[in-house]
Amino acid sequence: IPFGDVHVKANGKLMLEAGSGGADLNTSGNVNLTTTGRLLLGGAEVSIGGGTSNNAGTVRINVDNDVFIGSGNIITTSAPIIKTNATSQYSIKSPQTVIDGDLHIAGDLHVTGEITAGGDIIAGNGSVSLLKHIHGNGKDGADTTGPK
Repeated sequence: IPFGDVHVKANGKLMLEAGSGGADLNTSGNVNLTTTGRLLLGGAEVSIGGGTSNNAGTVRINVDNDVFIGSGNIITTSAPIIKTNATSQYSIKSPQTVIDGDLHIAGDLHVTGEITAGGDIIAGNGSVSLLKHIHGNGKDGADTTGPK
């Protein structure tokens, strides 16, 4: 149909089925897919892209309640900058957390347990080294010694 609107209405279930050639739905306008029930997307791979060039743009997920992401193996996020924002608390529960790169904390650090460092620990804007600071021997005018 080269022009005009097409309306398809089913009073029961509407089923569309295609063979191995797949199915394409292309439009230059918006696409609305809504339901009052569950919306299920599935396949060997599900790819969601936003934008007008190479599926590169913005994808927004907005919900009233919770978002759950689960995987049987690994979840990967990749971008030049990744930001997350929690207005109350951000929790990570893992038997081991590995950060590969420098870590900057703009706030207090509270640790329950031991801290192990493979290098020096420096405090006071670089003025006090845990490995290189010196101690007096407790007597006035006496020589100083390194940390023990």
